[in-house]
Amino acid sequence: MSQEEIERNPEYSIFTLNLRPTFDFVQELLSLGETAEVLAPKTLRKEIARIGKTVWKRNG
Repeated sequence: MSQEEIERNPEYSIFTLNLRPTFDFVQELLSLGETAEVLAPKTLRKEIARIGKTVWKRNG
């Protein structure tokens, strides 16, 4: 895996990571809750959104 910080300011930081998204990585992203947003790839962004919606429906 390689990681690079693209942008940093007082409100947020943007990182690029080159890796294969594993189950453990997805779980790590989800553990960050609303403090993290997946920008790309779209497939991972959609998967995180799908999981979030499912959790919200079950707890809503």
